[in-house]
Amino acid sequence: MFGSPTRNHITIIFERLGFVFFTLILVISGNISSSLNRIFSPAFWQDLFNEATSLDDTLVVLGGVGLLLLVSIVLFISLLYWLKTFFYIEGQNFIFERKTMFKKYSKLPIANIATVNIQRSVFERLVGTSKVKLDLNSSHTANRTDFSFVLRQDDAQALRSALYALKAAQSQVANAAVATETGTAEVAPGMPVISFSNIEVIRHKLLSLSLWQVVFGILVIFVMPALDPQNTYDFKSAVSFALLALAGGGALMIWSVLNLAGYTVERDEKNIFINCGLIKKTSYTFEKQKIHAVFVKQPVLARIFKLYAIEIAVVGLGNEKAETPELCLLVNKEQAEKVLLQCAADFECEGTTIPSHKAALIPAAVQTVVFSTVVFLFLRFSQFPYALATGAAVLVFTALGGWLSYKTKTIAYDDSVFHYSKGIFSKRKVMFKYSNIQDTRIKTNFLLSRLNAGRMSLNILSGSKMKAHQTGYFELPHFETVSDHVVEHEDSSTGLLE
Repeated sequence: MFGSPTRNHITIIFERLGFVFFTLILVISGNISSSLNRIFSPAFWQDLFNEATSLDDTLVVLGGVGLLLLVSIVLFISLLYWLKTFFYIEGQNFIFERKTMFKKYSKLPIANIATVNIQRSVFERLVGTSKVKLDLNSSHTANRTDFSFVLRQDDAQALRSALYALKAAQSQVANAAVATETGTAEVAPGMPVISFSNIEVIRHKLLSLSLWQVVFGILVIFVMPALDPQNTYDFKSAVSFALLALAGGGALMIWSVLNLAGYTVERDEKNIFINCGLIKKTSYTFEKQKIHAVFVKQPVLARIFKLYAIEIAVVGLGNEKAETPELCLLVNKEQAEKVLLQCAADFECEGTTIPSHKAALIPAAVQTVVFSTVVFLFLRFSQFPYALATGAAVLVFTALGGWLSYKTKTIAYDDSVFHYSKGIFSKRKVMFKYSNIQDTRIKTNFLLSRLNAGRMSLNILSGSKMKAHQTGYFELPHFETVSDHVVEHEDSSTGLLE
């Protein structure tokens, strides 16, 4: 079916026009935001109506012509892009061609395609299309989708099935492939792993709020209006602003919940399948061997209820739109362990938990003294009346934070995997297989080396958000043993680019 050059679905033209209208909405929102303290007043809307009716006809015509010209330019470029862009499968390769002024020709082995995911926005669901997103085995492009196509829903499924069938044939893995009339194979999910009700999705979003989000929300709603230098905020305006901020936050929360609704995780012998979304549907499919790290997270609010979420770093999966698949939303410890056993059992560690070296308190103490001194001097020269008390409070809190940071960092390792954990408020435990670690660096200095302590940084093949990692301070022999294990294990990425 895809042996000859194939275009995107023509509706991609109208999707690109959405950028124009989105820009207009931003401009209008910017104008309204400058009058937040009057937005609930009838006089605001009366003034807005009077201003609109008093506009000069010439300005209206020029504005209309400018908008029409902008839409025409975007429409022409989008039409040209649609006419001159093709993709097709040629043997064991995937070909992408763009024959516009800026020509592009890409030929890549299908074996190097890491993931083929399908996403359906509200507009795409209305017109019966889907967006197919191809990601490669590459850290260079791990923060963006490499190729994206808009096709009819059936064609999108057929393309994904064709690519995975070819990948399976190349690796000589026939994992429950069902032949179709076109000779391709269906990628069929197998065993259910876990699913979440709408109530559990809402719980996950609410309890995943970070401490900084909560604090920032309080500052925006209650503190910022009081700091208005022109004193234009009275009590009524402050309440209106708070209600508007809460309504905006609530709307974003509802939207994110709807995009996670129906969250299900399934697996077969080789692949993992994640599906979610009530309005915008998203479907992730990737091989279990493409998981390069596992993150067990406990946001600060979730710790109260002893709940855990599991996130994974999948090599090649672009995350320019927060496309970081969660293997499991917030669940209790027993459920989280079951998910790990089914999908990432090879990341479990049998080694004992090792606490931080006491030498970690030295850099923490230096940071505490420097930071609190800078704050005190700044307040002192600013003639702040409570500079000494504030400086002392900063000293106490930063010292407490340094001590808690020391107490909450741990590592563990055995012959196959390495773990580290950290977090004062939100806790996080990260798991690696030695074969997925690209390199390790042990860092120390003259004083810490005398105390036989240091810290280790490591990198994995993943998006930049999850690529680099750094532990706390531990005894150097532990890091030397881990580094030796990394060298002994063959790099799992060596076969990705063959």
